[in-house]
Amino acid sequence: MGTVTLATLRQRIRQRANMENSQFVTDSEIDGYINDSIARLYDLIIDHRGEQYFESEQNITLTKGTSEYDLPSDFYKVVSLEDDSGFPIDTFNRRDYLHKSRHIKYNIMNNKLKFNRNDYSGNVKLWYVPLAPTLSDDADTADFYNGWDRFVIVDAAIVCLNKEESDTSQLERELMTLGRRIQNSSDKNDHQPSKVVDVQGFHHYGDREIYENQL
Repeated sequence: MGTVTLATLRQRIRQRANMENSQFVTDSEIDGYINDSIARLYDLIIDHRGEQYFESEQNITLTKGTSEYDLPSDFYKVVSLEDDSGFPIDTFNRRDYLHKSRHIKYNIMNNKLKFNRNDYSGNVKLWYVPLAPTLSDDADTADFYNGWDRFVIVDAAIVCLNKEESDTSQLERELMTLGRRIQNSSDKNDHQPSKVVDVQGFHHYGDREIYENQL
């Protein structure tokens, strides 16, 4: 794992693309490629190694008469929603919403956390995956696990070379190898993984049968 600045990533991308002395691709363009590639790496890690690498949490207080609540400003996707006893809350379907299921359920609608009923008060905990980090200043940093910054460097270098219509076949093969390496590492039993960016720890969910009986 290592912390890498935006300036360092940009320099290494220029080196891989042999563009150290060229501004055919500007610094601002490369910065955009870097952030796009970080987002792709982020999704790849989530898909193959698990959401716990980035998982965050936020407590939300529900009040009677209100069925919609703001999501965290850095919200990307839900991992789970739990009541104040730690039991997971299910998502609702259209039938649950129209006919007001006796169990409180939730869904994400119009970028809001929406519940199927508004007669519930109490605290819930939202476990979620935050948005991938965006680097804008040269000193901005991202933490990469086990040399995975190479994925960003190679991926962005390919885009740079594509702009000048240069051959990218070697870099594309390298990128495929890096992608497979990330995918294959998902077979490991990593209950306490190192972080790629700031993360929260692994969470264990309560028993579903007990939860249903308590509602």
